[in-house]
Amino acid sequence: FRDRLPVAGDEAELGVIHLSGERAFRPFARTRAWNFQQGAMLQWLGDGTGRVFYNEVQPEGRGYRGVLHDPVTDQRTFTDRALANLSRDGRWGLAVDFDRMHDFRPGYGYTAQDDSRAGVPHPADDGIWVCNLRTGTSRLVLSLATLHERARTLSPLMEQKLLVNHLT
Repeated sequence: FRDRLPVAGDEAELGVIHLSGERAFRPFARTRAWNFQQGAMLQWLGDGTGRVFYNEVQPEGRGYRGVLHDPVTDQRTFTDRALANLSRDGRWGLAVDFDRMHDFRPGYGYTAQDDSRAGVPHPADDGIWVCNLRTGTSRLVLSLATLHERARTLSPLMEQKLLVNHLT
């Protein structure tokens, strides 16, 4: 489709095209955690293993996770949340709340569930997370409440719903 934004249940097919030899698209996964602006965050992992990273909806249908996937062996490991960016060495990831992003700016987040903190302008339990890709676990490193506290004098807009959209 091309005439609407993705809705819960819409899937994207992920794959590779080998530039040498046969140039056919070879799918290796499907995901419901994607959007037109940023896809499923599909990218090569950067650790020299040939693995890729992308986001998907948790099997239970609640929440998201990251997938570290070897498309050749089909071996997969997971992170405890969807990630927005990875370090070049493939060891670390940064995460934000994709439900909050979708609620604030449809087309940029994911649609599998509603923002559980939609009515909280600066939650203390959400913000920027760092994830260790070797263990798959993440920790909050900058809450939206802390960001609001540190930057609230910069603009009256800081009193509105706050989120982080892009991370590098």
